[in-house]
Amino acid sequence: MAANRRNSGLPNHNNFPFVTLEGAAALQDRYRPTPNKAVDSSTEAFPALETSEVVAPKTSKNAEPFRKIDLKSALQYGTAQGYPLRYSYLRPFARENMHSNVPYAGGPEITSICGSTNGFAKTIEALSNIWVEGQDPVGDQPGNDC
Repeated sequence: MAANRRNSGLPNHNNFPFVTLEGAAALQDRYRPTPNKAVDSSTEAFPALETSEVVAPKTSKNAEPFRKIDLKSALQYGTAQGYPLRYSYLRPFARENMHSNVPYAGGPEITSICGSTNGFAKTIEALSNIWVEGQDPVGDQPGNDC
């Protein structure tokens, strides 16, 4: 039983086929306004694209989970709230800027979703009993007292 406990849980980061994750992000001021006349594409109105290099190492020495940016953390199974770094930004933002007057103790909670239709579907599923004809037993159909 001790062997099962030792081998269960999150995936071993040493098995991930990545050493680092690297990328180049374009800077926010990369576009400059052009004059109100025809511009030749070889002029300075179209400068070379400036970028900022981003590197996420396989492991980070930062012990604080909401500040840790590495592949060991990012490639693990997500928590119920989603990726902790994104959640730690979105929750205070929603509480302070979108729902500052909610009377619940501790304020409102957030759920991170991938789209409005997906979020609406998850809300309906949470508030109702899903039953599919031909897949679920007839006795499990909502409102069926059989």
